[in-house]
Amino acid sequence: MPIANKLSTVKKCLNEVLKYGGPFNARDLYPYQLALFQIDSMRKDGRFMGVDGTIPEGQGIINANLSECHELVEMLKESMDEAEEEEEEEEEEEDYEYESDSESDQQETKANESTGQQ
Repeated sequence: MPIANKLSTVKKCLNEVLKYGGPFNARDLYPYQLALFQIDSMRKDGRFMGVDGTIPEGQGIINANLSECHELVEMLKESMDEAEEEEEEEEEEEDYEYESDSESDQQETKANESTGQQ
């Protein structure tokens, strides 16, 4: 598959993932990162070379698209990290609420025991 086509496909997929979001993890981003790595590894001296060893036209466009794809992956990673942080904060709040409820129940039980109620 020509580099430009592969890169265009990866970029479209990344834009769709970014657009629709949803819960995803690092494993979900792996295929895109692998595709970008493969495209990066096709460069020699910073240029993409043709089969016959010539330098095809459109290097700037391909490099710009490649950079954009890397930026999209980073944006997705950041949004993934932010979602994880929010989940951790929610869990901490739930734990605090549970501990507060447990302490209130214990105090109420002690108060009932001291007055002879059950």
